[in-house]
Amino acid sequence: MKFNSILTTVIVSLIYIFILNVEARSLEEEERIENIKHTITKPRKSSLHSPLPDTKRPPPQFVFPTEFSFTPESILQD
Repeated sequence: MKFNSILTTVIVSLIYIFILNVEARSLEEEERIENIKHTITKPRKSSLHSPLPDTKRPPPQFVFPTEFSFTPESILQD
């Protein structure tokens, strides 16, 4: 008798979880539809009237050392 009650509880719990999952999916679907509607009805900004900001960076400035602190002999000694 105890096994039947446990089995019933498990089945009812699985059904409840399934129903909650279906409701969550339908809410996600409604949100996605609302986002699509909002995107469609939102006025677009014209790219001709609003130029992109200047995002180009200047080229990197390389600084070469004029004097080296090592010689080929010091490298060979190490």
